Amino acid sequence: MLVRTKRIERSLGSHKRKEETMAKPTFYHLSEEKRQQIIDVCKKEFEQNPIGQAKVSSIVETLGIARGSFYQYFEDIEECYFTILKQETFETHELFSQILTRQPELFSALELYGQTLAEELFKPERYALYRNRYLFWTPVLDEKWKIFCGKTKALEGVNFPQLNTERLNLDNPAFIPELILYLKAIVHELIRRLFVEKWTADIFLKHYRLQMTWLKNGLCKN
Repeated sequence: MLVRTKRIERSLGSHKRKEETMAKPTFYHLSEEKRQQIIDVCKKEFEQNPIGQAKVSSIVETLGIARGSFYQYFEDIEECYFTILKQETFETHELFSQILTRQPELFSALELYGQTLAEELFKPERYALYRNRYLFWTPVLDEKWKIFCGKTKALEGVNFPQLNTERLNLDNPAFIPELILYLKAIVHELIRRLFVEKWTADIFLKHYRLQMTWLKNGLCKN
């Protein structure tokens, strides 16, 4: 199974869509090496600090650039954070799509998805970023995030045409987007609890599999 998840991870790496992030055009005029350097430094700042404590001064000092240069690339610290977060979130959802391509049966795909999330979320570069996202999010940030996402290509409308619906209780294929949103809500809440309750990867998988079993078998006795 680890081999399969690594194969999916490599496939995802070749399908990253950094153009869907929303830094200023000036940022994309930089060389790829320079852009990656900026992304790496900004990402590290957000791994070490929640958005409310992250500082532009720390970023520019590490990069060795003028403060004004930062604002040539990003509108403010929040846009910088959202740009990186959007990239990470996109990779997570793209992961599920990639898994469905290889395994179109929903619950087999969800099992592999859970295992892969458990591996990815506990990598240092992902763990800290997602931890700060789920533990320090605020209603104000949420509103700004929605505005930011309105400027990017939405993933919520993806229908996942590769999904095999023959064994699902779906009377109308038009319900698939609603199903995907429902699954996303379950997974996002589990990820939030992972950080709040300081779960290990094994505990995360235990709760994940329990809820997927409820979803598959239902809660009513026959």
